[in-house]
Amino acid sequence: MKRFHFSGPAALLLSAVVLLFVLTSCALPDFGSTQNTPAPFVPSETVDVTPNGVYTDITATEAETPAPSDPEDQKTDISGDFTVTTETADGYSISGNTVTIRKGGVYAFSGVLDGHIVINTSENDDAVEIELRNVSVTSSDAAPVFVKSASKVKISAPTGTYNEITDSRAARSSDEDADTVTAENAGAAIWSSTDLDLKGHGALVVTANRNNGIQSKDDLEVKNLVLKVTALNHALKGNDSVTVESGELTLISTGGSGIKTSNSKVSSKGNQKGTIAISGGTIAIFACCDGLAAAYNVEITGEPVISIATDAYSEYTGTKADTGAETEMYLVVPRSAYSNAYTYYAYFYNTETSEGVFSEAVYATTVSNGRTSYYGLKLTKKGGYDAVAFYRFRSGSTPSLTEYESASEGMAVHSSKNGYLASSFSNGAITGDWVTITTSGSEYSMKGIKADNDITIAGGTVTIRSTDDAVHANGGDALENGATGAGTVQINGGALTITTKDDGLHADTTLTINSGTVNILTSYEGVEAHEIVINDGTTYIYATDDGMNASTAGQRTAASITINGGFVRVQTPSGDTDAVDSNGTITMTGGYLLVLGGSGTGGMAGSVDADSTVTVTGGTLIALGGICQTPASGSVNAYAYSGTAFSAGTYTVTGSDGTDIATFTISSSHTSWWIASELLKTGTTYTLYKDGTEVTNWTQTAGTAGNAAGGGWGFPGGGPGGWGGRR
Repeated sequence: MKRFHFSGPAALLLSAVVLLFVLTSCALPDFGSTQNTPAPFVPSETVDVTPNGVYTDITATEAETPAPSDPEDQKTDISGDFTVTTETADGYSISGNTVTIRKGGVYAFSGVLDGHIVINTSENDDAVEIELRNVSVTSSDAAPVFVKSASKVKISAPTGTYNEITDSRAARSSDEDADTVTAENAGAAIWSSTDLDLKGHGALVVTANRNNGIQSKDDLEVKNLVLKVTALNHALKGNDSVTVESGELTLISTGGSGIKTSNSKVSSKGNQKGTIAISGGTIAIFACCDGLAAAYNVEITGEPVISIATDAYSEYTGTKADTGAETEMYLVVPRSAYSNAYTYYAYFYNTETSEGVFSEAVYATTVSNGRTSYYGLKLTKKGGYDAVAFYRFRSGSTPSLTEYESASEGMAVHSSKNGYLASSFSNGAITGDWVTITTSGSEYSMKGIKADNDITIAGGTVTIRSTDDAVHANGGDALENGATGAGTVQINGGALTITTKDDGLHADTTLTINSGTVNILTSYEGVEAHEIVINDGTTYIYATDDGMNASTAGQRTAASITINGGFVRVQTPSGDTDAVDSNGTITMTGGYLLVLGGSGTGGMAGSVDADSTVTVTGGTLIALGGICQTPASGSVNAYAYSGTAFSAGTYTVTGSDGTDIATFTISSSHTSWWIASELLKTGTTYTLYKDGTEVTNWTQTAGTAGNAAGGGWGFPGGGPGGWGGRR
């Protein structure tokens, strides 16, 4: 549990006491405790779908993720004087320890250079290709490779070569490049002002002690290379985009992210910037912060093999690099000031230009000083701006500097305080004061895959081990292209295996699973979004709080879970947990959903829980655990019974007409159950067997048959569910 306190002038209101943020259901649990937690299902075989649509094997699949080749395994002794071979006349010069490329062309390097390489072509449309043929470049006073000017640069390592580039400069304190970038102040071992391609089937090892490993101010592409990057901050950074087509990549960030983009503008040619696109290769990412962090989209297609380990899951994690860029801050408001009628934003700008960007403040948790409760709204403090103003808008309004419900005066961004207490909303004005919020927990992002707009996974094998959300799409924040982040996640194929201490899949708006296999082996909340839609595919979820949670956080409309097809298995342990929880509706039109709810209480904790209705018009839903509610009128036939106890074994539901409804195997214990299925026929007798022995039987009547007494049958209950903060 994180502990916060306020200090500063606002202590007149808060009495300078230590405040405890009472974490809602999206907060991290105490993983050191034990609470009768059943073991998650054991990864095994895939689902077998019989011709009549009945799922007979429901165990998870964990795909193997082979490690990429380590280029250091190909290490050879690099010796001899540094030499340059080229057919370009007068294309380069050497002065002291600086090699300068002045014309476009192909240049082959070999030998040892204790210095640096500068590419500065006389004509910007001159492309340069550098072939690394057993090269060692080490620099202690400048970026080892610095591209000042060229139309495009390619760096290749031909087959059979081994190459090292080492930036041994002292660590820098910011990820932001100076207004005028020179070889001496550039923030990467390989830094380029233009598009940069890395290719070849040889080996390249890059060590960056100053800041980033490889960085392009424009687009960065990798193909075929056997590449290892160890960086203080980001391993690969393409301000406009990063594309990996093939190759074997080991990316290590001791204090930053594995792959990062930072620009979400649209180019003069109409191309959207800020995307990380991976379509092939074998990639292992070890990151202190995010594995993939995109300013716009993340797109995974083809058949890449990707493994991501963040924070404590990475053996290389050190101290987070002080980037001076985006960080978290808080807007604290009275409880009475926060409702579905309003949205809150901070507007960051520069006083000299008055140009800036909005950042939405999203409900994070409740603040209490023992007498008065406040709401803590978390937002992203935008880097590069010196002033801020806070705004309250009517819901549905577009953030505007001229049309608003209430606004504060502009003020300098506080250099040391990270919170603003908005104590009064009166006559269109917001008044308050800066406060300090301290926490014992981490305040930086440690997600597996993060994007500020959309994440699409359509192929490949992806394994994520993360302290923070494994997959997370931000929604609502202003982008540099003039739009706001969509906050959507789409799973269209591939095999995704997740181990996380927070959310498995999180979308601020809509999360859609259309195909592929999703294995969430352990999580706090398995799948969380405002709208969850599952159309097909195979999804396994194990979560210590809610398995699937449709939340209203940051949204002003009812939440929903919709299952139209595919196979879904959700399991949660005992305690105040819901296996499937919606702050709105739950609708099922097809597919198969097996719910293993650890809570046996029913009411507001159990197997399936919606603030509104649960409607099943097709498919088969089996829910074990406390009965919160059963299908609404208009649904298919259902049976609910609170007197049945389930323990480890294989269960089969069979009709007297010989029809098998479902077979499922569990290793945990549950109380009560209900089933709704398009296969249940009125007037037919059905029997539930465990390992071939009858447990119970019933004759199906129209609607919902059975006895759910004491289980909260039909109770609409629910609670607010998890509020989704983001970093």
